[in-house]
Amino acid sequence: MQPFRHILFPVDLSETSSLMAPHAMALANKFSASLHLVFVARMFDYFSELYVSDTVITNFKKAVMDGAEKRLLEFAGEYFSALPAVKTTILTGDIAEEILHYMQTEPIDLLVLGTHGRKGLEKVFFGSIAERLLKAATVPVFLVNPYRGERLSPPATPEELFRRILFPVDLTAISTSIVPFVRSMTAAFKAELELLCVLRTVTYFHALYVPDHSIFSFEEEMRVGAKRKLEEFKQTYFSTFPPTRTSVLVGDISEKILDHIRLKKIDLVIMGTHGRKGLDKIMFGSIAERVAKASPVPVLLVNPNKMDGLKVEEV
Repeated sequence: MQPFRHILFPVDLSETSSLMAPHAMALANKFSASLHLVFVARMFDYFSELYVSDTVITNFKKAVMDGAEKRLLEFAGEYFSALPAVKTTILTGDIAEEILHYMQTEPIDLLVLGTHGRKGLEKVFFGSIAERLLKAATVPVFLVNPYRGERLSPPATPEELFRRILFPVDLTAISTSIVPFVRSMTAAFKAELELLCVLRTVTYFHALYVPDHSIFSFEEEMRVGAKRKLEEFKQTYFSTFPPTRTSVLVGDISEKILDHIRLKKIDLVIMGTHGRKGLDKIMFGSIAERVAKASPVPVLLVNPNKMDGLKVEEV
């Protein structure tokens, strides 16, 4: 499966864009994809309300556009000269709306988003332009805060970017639907794969006066059953991807995923979302949001219900 043929990387030409460049470069290189670099200049219309003449606004807009075009070409040359297909585009208007419109007019199949906050996604990302894009995007979204985590410099080789990939699964149809993306990313980066199933704890039944031995016995049955199902899942879809490790944990799902990221030194998390109405209805306020906010590594979010014609890869 070739999941990503046209990758969109919106940039603001700040330090964040430069730190994000190795990720966009690695993805485009590994999948032989064309890379779309888009810079959106904010709307100029509001200047007219400040009694700035149309002539002055027009001249200023031209200066901004000319400068942005020059800087974007320099940026493309500095970071992506080795790629055979790079398209640069300058737009004006509402940033989120222009990017979404671009995605509708171009055959984009992956959106790469960075955030600006050194204090993390929870301070900058949500409630921002990126949140609006996430809510409306109909393609997988690659999220990364380049200021979070220990690695702030690009790896020596593309293979070192994602050496260990974590795929949290709930053993539902959603997990099965995004297997092709996990297989493709794992194969492209020659990565080790970790499959993780986290079961919700049932200790809250204490409040209903359920005896401890019944609760612990039930949890153990769940754990044994999940281990068996996860091994079956591994053999069905990842038998040709050694080494693939499996883990079953019990507890708060997002916390266990985040702990696993740190414990296993994960470089990339690939997660599915369940909402047929999209990330705006399901992801925010959910497990995926909590993981995306706190993850020290990039997160690739896939909503298969938004992917027209997505089929499970034959193995």
